[in-house]
Amino acid sequence: MTIKKRLVLYGLAGFVGGPFISTIILLIISYANANQWGWVFSPVPPTLTAAIGNHLNAYLVQFLLSGILGAGFAMASLIWQVERWSHTKQTLLHFIASVIVMFPIAYFAGWMEHSIRGFVGYFLIFIAIYAIIWVFTTIGMRQKIKKMNHQLQNKP
Repeated sequence: MTIKKRLVLYGLAGFVGGPFISTIILLIISYANANQWGWVFSPVPPTLTAAIGNHLNAYLVQFLLSGILGAGFAMASLIWQVERWSHTKQTLLHFIASVIVMFPIAYFAGWMEHSIRGFVGYFLIFIAIYAIIWVFTTIGMRQKIKKMNHQLQNKP
């Protein structure tokens, strides 16, 4: 399958998966703040609702932005399939692609405070989550390589 076809397929799958993941995150946030918010599901940040003008259109915008975010992350995951690149290069390029996709969407969706403090805080959280995922992914990759090497060594 060509890279263009993979980009399209991954992008479409990510566009569907993005809003699904976004909704799960919103449910978790709403439950985490249930006592403070009075057990109300808040599908859209108030800043986005205020900027758009009503709750329904704000949710539509967030849904589309989540879809774009999912598509971007899904397409960026193809970076890990370029075997001729070092793990360091893959990580750097994937991180840059992730930041380029994530931060404008997080800003426009109102997921981060619109200030330097808000940006820095969001960036630090992003780096922490990225690092955790990277560590587990790297461990998994190393185990897969060990298993493949073991199978090659024991092949008759």
